[in-house]
Amino acid sequence: MDGFFVVVACISLLCAITAVLRVRAIGWAVWLWFFVGWITGELAIWCIGLQVVFVAAWVLIAGTDTAGFSWGLSLFLATWVLLAVFLRDAFDAGATFSRSLRMTLGVDFLEQIPLSRRAKITTQVHSKEWQWPFRFKRPADVHCPRYARFTGLGRRG
Repeated sequence: MDGFFVVVACISLLCAITAVLRVRAIGWAVWLWFFVGWITGELAIWCIGLQVVFVAAWVLIAGTDTAGFSWGLSLFLATWVLLAVFLRDAFDAGATFSRSLRMTLGVDFLEQIPLSRRAKITTQVHSKEWQWPFRFKRPADVHCPRYARFTGLGRRG
């Protein structure tokens, strides 16, 4: 039974590693690496929370007096550190993006945007957005026309 705890911890650590390390030259497995890293990164806060609940339940049910628990807990702690580093870097992305825009477009790039559009620009990720990363809503003024014809070029009649 101790082996299960260690295996779950190993899988968790591997998923965290895929979120932190961006590799491209691993051949045919790059799609799997990307998918696991993407899901783990998007759900990093959920992964940490579920793993904490799993460890707490394990302590209550199976106890802590085995070598497998020590190994597994060490792996979980490493996982949480990696995911915390990932989250820290993700929260800095907005500042990095703003700095890049200022370097490319100039310090006053915001003044070049019409006031009505500038009011909609946000530079901060709110907690409700990272707690529910897959809840996508369109703003009321965004319309998605279906079957829009953009050009007739290239068609033979």
